[in-house]
Amino acid sequence: MKKSLIAAALLAASASANAADMSYTYLQVEYVKLAEAFDIELDGVGARGAVALGDEWYLTGEYADTKASEFGLDLNVDTFALGLGYHSPINARADFIGEVSALSGKAEILGYSDTDHGYRAGFGVRWQMGAHFEGSATANYTSYREIGSGFHANLGAQWKINDRFGLVAEYQHGEYVEGLGESRYSAGFRVSF
Repeated sequence: MKKSLIAAALLAASASANAADMSYTYLQVEYVKLAEAFDIELDGVGARGAVALGDEWYLTGEYADTKASEFGLDLNVDTFALGLGYHSPINARADFIGEVSALSGKAEILGYSDTDHGYRAGFGVRWQMGAHFEGSATANYTSYREIGSGFHANLGAQWKINDRFGLVAEYQHGEYVEGLGESRYSAGFRVSF
């Protein structure tokens, strides 16, 4: 009886330790590259962050400032998202995640600028793949008021240097707007709290 109680306590402690390895409070800076359907490639810098609101909920935000020079024209695109996320354990090493975010995007070319607003909803899995490696996969639906809607998928990875610092990479692909495919690559540095 004592052995089974000790084993159960160790298993519970192990599950808690693994879940604690996935922080939902972090700040990261990243290099961003967008490859659009019309062969326009934008690149620039971005920042992301999240703040845990207890055991299951978290706030999330992101900003990217990207630019391109095509056909002698300079194009600037700024994107911003602010959202609410939920996570729940699937097992000791994986969490289900779901997020809903408000979106804002601004494009500027030849001194003319246009802004659009919308939302993104997505769900997926975040999992601990080892002591120093974490992965994520999500499916998302994005809808803007004026330019339309579409589905895309994200694959992400984090190599944890230690409990606080990590290197991150993400690949997104799909239709952000119906009929307009896009790929987004990012790589950066994360500080977890």
